[in-house]
Amino acid sequence: MHLCWFHHRLVHEGGWTLEIDANGEVVVTTPSGEALEAMCSREARTDGPGIAERNWMLGLDIDEDTGVPTWSGERLDLDHAITALLCIDRPGFAVCEPHGLP
Repeated sequence: MHLCWFHHRLVHEGGWTLEIDANGEVVVTTPSGEALEAMCSREARTDGPGIAERNWMLGLDIDEDTGVPTWSGERLDLDHAITALLCIDRPGFAVCEPHGLP
């Protein structure tokens, strides 16, 4: 399985694991041991609008500057951002608890 540098680092230094199950699907496990459910299909969607149209319907104005930080210019900590979004989406998400505290 090939990973970009960021996700490769998460596996080796962040405690995340990736496995391929009996059905050939990738199973992602958080550092706390919680398996994440699939967020999308491996196959391209052909039954509806493309991503640009879906974003437009949601009122999202995404362009080449969307991911550019507006603070001091430091790089985005993607691990922190994804963990924060999981904590918002899943109240009680185990990684949200400070390490070492009950």
